[in-house]
Amino acid sequence: MDVKKEFQQALEKAHMYGLLAEYYKYQDAELYMYYHRKHCVCTQKVAGMAQEMSRKQVAAGEGTSESPYAGP
Repeated sequence: MDVKKEFQQALEKAHMYGLLAEYYKYQDAELYMYYHRKHCVCTQKVAGMAQEMSRKQVAAGEGTSESPYAGP
């Protein structure tokens, strides 16, 4: 899978879990904790992917002009 596409999917997944956690925050404590944990795991994955993409850009001499958060 393309790295940028995988990054975008992980970012969307983290966002979705964050929204679900907020939705259940005051309604169901168990579901809130479940989705909050999933959000944290996905967010950490996204952060790691962004760092890796940035390192690869610098190593390739491309600089940091393009953000890994940029759309397609």
